[in-house]
Amino acid sequence: MNKIVEKKKEKQKKKKAKEQKVNPKKPDKSTYGGRYEQNSWLYQIREDWRTLYRKQSGTGINSLSGQKQSYNPKQYTTVNNKQVEAYNIVRAQQPFSVRKAWWDENIEAPNASGKSVLTSLADIDLQSIRETGFLRQDKGIYWTGKYNPNI
Repeated sequence: MNKIVEKKKEKQKKKKAKEQKVNPKKPDKSTYGGRYEQNSWLYQIREDWRTLYRKQSGTGINSLSGQKQSYNPKQYTTVNNKQVEAYNIVRAQQPFSVRKAWWDENIEAPNASGKSVLTSLADIDLQSIRETGFLRQDKGIYWTGKYNPNI
C-alpha cells in the first residue's frame, strides 16, 4: 500500500512540474537587415562609420567622398582571402555585426517579427542618439582627425 501512495505522489509531482514548466520565449529578431535605406540612415547618424573613398582630385577633406569613385573602379584588394574591389577606399565600412548591434541598441530594438516600423529617418528618436554624442554634427571631424587618421 505504501508503494501505491509513493507512486501516486511521484506521478502528481511530475504532473505539477510539467504544468509549471514555462515554454521558453523565442528570442526577438533584429530589424536591421543592412538594407540600403537602413545604412543610409545609419551613416547619417554615425558619420564616423561611413566608408570613405579618395577622389581623383582635391586635397584634405575635399579629396574624400562617401561615394564609390568611378574613375578607377577595378582596383582589387584581398580581404579575408577574397578578392574585392577596393575603389580607392580610405576608410572601410564597419562589419555587418557591428552595425546590427548598434542599430539594435540605439535605433530600433529587436522584436518578435523582426520587421521594422521605421519608414524614414524622421521616425528615429534622434534626441536619445544625440545624448550619446554620435549624432552627425560636423562632417569634418568624422572625415579627418581622430576618426580617420589617414588624412
